Parts: sequence; structure tokens; C-alpha cells
Amino acid sequence: MNDIPERAQESKAPSSSLQARPRSANVGRIALIVALVLLVAAAASIGAAVLIKNTNTTTGNSGTHPSPGNAALAVNASGIVAFTDQPGRPGHSNAITMAVNSLLAPPAGFQYEAWLVDSASKHAIALGKLVAKNQSFTLSYISDGINLIGAGDTIEITLEHGAVSLPRARCCYQPLFRRGP
Repeated sequence: MNDIPERAQESKAPSSSLQARPRSANVGRIALIVALVLLVAAAASIGAAVLIKNTNTTTGNSGTHPSPGNAALAVNASGIVAFTDQPGRPGHSNAITMAVNSLLAPPAGFQYEAWLVDSASKHAIALGKLVAKNQSFTLSYISDGINLIGAGDTIEITLEHGAVSLPRARCCYQPLFRRGP
């Protein structure tokens, strides 16, 4: 009847396991592509939310001005703060010297301001504008006899627009300084 051996006839017939492989491989690829698209969409949403959150508005005498993301200006910043006694007034710690490295240059019309803050009373002493010097920003402040270590427990640097007497912007850099218990 049929001179073809049984084994040869079987090889001509399509195998069910060979047909299923391409379909499952396509499903896996589709799932991977969908997962990657969702991951990119989630990352874009998070990035947009962070950008919006770090962009705030400051109100001054000349109206409302959008300020750049304060946190982005100080991402890699590091600094040092030294409390010293002004000559002739030992034991008062009435002078502060500060140097902050890796702050980005502020946008036109903005400046970095430093504050000594008492977090319990929310009272802030304006230490002044940080001045760009080489690759860092520096500040020297001498009080009128106030013991500065006792006057606050936090130093904050804000990005401000125009002349200010109280911090208006969110803190963009906070050197590690905590007054003891």
C-alpha cells in the first residue's frame, strides 16, 4: 500500500509543539513591550511630578516670579559652617563663617540667602547673601553680641528674589548643624 515508512509519514505531519512555540514567544515579547511602555510612562509621570513640586513661586515687591526648582540647584552641594568668637568678645560664638561648594549659580535676579532658624519658635535671623567666590559660595556674619549657637538650631539656605528680611522660598540646602539637647 504505502511504501513510505511510518517514521517518514510522521515527520511530514506538523508537530503540535512546534506550532505553539511561536505563539508563546510572541505573547512574551508583547508582554515585555507593554511592561517597558508602562515603566517609561511611570518614570515620566514621576519626573514631571518632581519637577512641578520643586518649581515654586515667590512673591515679592515686584509681583510673582516663578523660581527654578530649588532642590535641583543644590543636588551635589556640600558645605562647612564655623561658629567663632569675634575678637574682644570671647565665649559668645557671635560670628559665623560659611562656605558651600557645588551650588549652581542662581538664575538672573535671584540670590542665595542664609538663615539661622530656631525650629521651635520659627524665628529666623537673616545671615545675609552668599557671595560667589571661585567654585563656592561664602558668607561671613558677625552679630551684635548675640550668642548665635544659642539663637538657632538649623541653618537654611534659600533661593530668593530681590531683597528679603524673612525667608520666602523653600529651603534648597541645609548644612548639617543641630544644636545639642
